[in-house]
Amino acid sequence: MKKFIISLALILALVWVSTPSYAEHGGVGSLITTSLLGTSIGMLIGATTLAFTKDAGDHNDRLAYGAAIGFACGFALGLSAMISPTYTSSVTPEGAKNRVYGIRVHIPLK
Repeated sequence: MKKFIISLALILALVWVSTPSYAEHGGVGSLITTSLLGTSIGMLIGATTLAFTKDAGDHNDRLAYGAAIGFACGFALGLSAMISPTYTSSVTPEGAKNRVYGIRVHIPLK
C-alpha cells in the first residue's frame, strides 16, 4: 500500500508540475511542456496497467516504461513544432533550375 501511495503522489506531482508555458509557440518552452505532459500521461497509463496484473507490486517497472515512452512521444511532438521543411528554387543565367530542400529549426532565444 505504501508503494501505491508513493506512486500515486509521484503521478499527481508530475501532472500538476507540467503547467502551461507562456513561451512562444514552437519554442523551447513548448518542447519542455510537451515532454513533461507526455511523461506524466505515460506514467499514468503505466499505472493503470498495474490494475490488470496479478501482483501489482512486482511490476512497478511499468511506471518507468510508461514514463519513458511518454517522454519520447512528448519530446518528438514538441520537436515537430520547432522544425519546418523548406524549399527554394532558382534559375541560373544559363537557364538551369536549382532546387534546394532543407529543414529549418526555429529556436527563439527570448
